[in-house]
Amino acid sequence: MTRKKIIVLDTETAPTYASPKVNPNAMRTYDIGYIVREKATGRVLERRSFVVAEVFFNVELMRNAYYANKLPMYREGIQRGEWVVDTFARIREQLFADIAAYNVREVWAYNAIFDRCALNATTNALSRGMVKDYLAGSGAEWRDIWRFADNITGKCAYGEWAVANGYQTDTGTPQTGAEHVTRYLYDDGFIEAHTALEDVMIESRILTECLTYHVKQPTTCGCGYLAAQRWAKRHGYYIRKVRR
Repeated sequence: MTRKKIIVLDTETAPTYASPKVNPNAMRTYDIGYIVREKATGRVLERRSFVVAEVFFNVELMRNAYYANKLPMYREGIQRGEWVVDTFARIREQLFADIAAYNVREVWAYNAIFDRCALNATTNALSRGMVKDYLAGSGAEWRDIWRFADNITGKCAYGEWAVANGYQTDTGTPQTGAEHVTRYLYDDGFIEAHTALEDVMIESRILTECLTYHVKQPTTCGCGYLAAQRWAKRHGYYIRKVRR
């Protein structure tokens, strides 16, 4: 029996303007990492790690890059072959080729709205408006690990752990990012790498954990904090806006 294949993808980005507020629609993607894996088993069939030439070598733009302190590490990694430097269009062509070769219908990401918007914005900018949707024509659709992970982050055990460790937002809601979920599940001292392929590997592991619950999988993206927020409200940790 043929096992279903999926892609798990992550991006690293640079905003087009400096701002304390994150706007995924104003991003340019400089690092794209993804794996093709068997959905049920987690077995990895392909690993891809790319640096987007048009963005990474734009000195002005990369001054605003998130985790810009890692740029020397990227340059060293490129020399060692850890990233393939290519144009945004050819990287997209490789992704589409992998989608076709493995009959992929689902592209999963943690907080998929961010990656989707960042890739769409980069696609639109670099194609001069000719293409606006990164996955258009691929036959695949976005799926959100963050949304799926509320089966973990909405549980009492997770909420109590987050509160005990001080992992809460300014609303009192338990933190639900991939770094905190990984700390809870596997390694309390874990620190996210914030390089695309390395982050994909931990996000794929969270997805495998979510699949063990055998519950309905989300088809919409975003709002992966809602179950944790409901827990915070039930247990008196939620801080309403008027009190913040």
